[in-house]
Amino acid sequence: MELLPPPGPERTRQIARLAVLLIILIGVLWYFRGPAGSRVTTSNPSGTAGPGTGPGGQLPLPDPLKLDALRATPALDEAGRNPFAFGVRNEPSAPGSAFITTPQPGGAFGPPAPPPPPVPQGPPPIPLRLAGLTITEAGGRPLVTLKDLGTNALYQAFEGDIVDGRYRVVKVGVQSVVVSYLDGSGIRTLPLGG
Repeated sequence: MELLPPPGPERTRQIARLAVLLIILIGVLWYFRGPAGSRVTTSNPSGTAGPGTGPGGQLPLPDPLKLDALRATPALDEAGRNPFAFGVRNEPSAPGSAFITTPQPGGAFGPPAPPPPPVPQGPPPIPLRLAGLTITEAGGRPLVTLKDLGTNALYQAFEGDIVDGRYRVVKVGVQSVVVSYLDGSGIRTLPLGG
């Protein structure tokens, strides 16, 4: 019975496959067993007995459990605290008490809920920003450039002009402009660049 084919390329391929399989097998065995020369060394040599060992190198037995001491639980007094109890104990009210206690809205463990924010009164704020201020040569009137923050549109207007059909330029100062809605409400001073 022949295990190897006749000499030639087929025999070389078969020997190469066998060598690769042996290398993989050795690698797997080495991985799972570890190298033969690496032993775990202990800090104490095995010939000497460390402190706390009994006769013959054996460790002493621990103290037996005192189950009677574990079964006896001290009774809690009225002012006692039990960190494992859930919730808050309701104290009984005096008979005939006129006050009725109700739970807090935030619960027993949190602060009370904050009051709702106040409802804004009046018109919404004007969404314009003063982008520039120019003094014209003809007449010396100041020309303001306003930017709508919602649409990024630029508007140029003089004092008293209507901007975007919704706002009126009330007064133009040196570093600011006063604008309002057409009906005169919502007056707002816009600083230059802000």
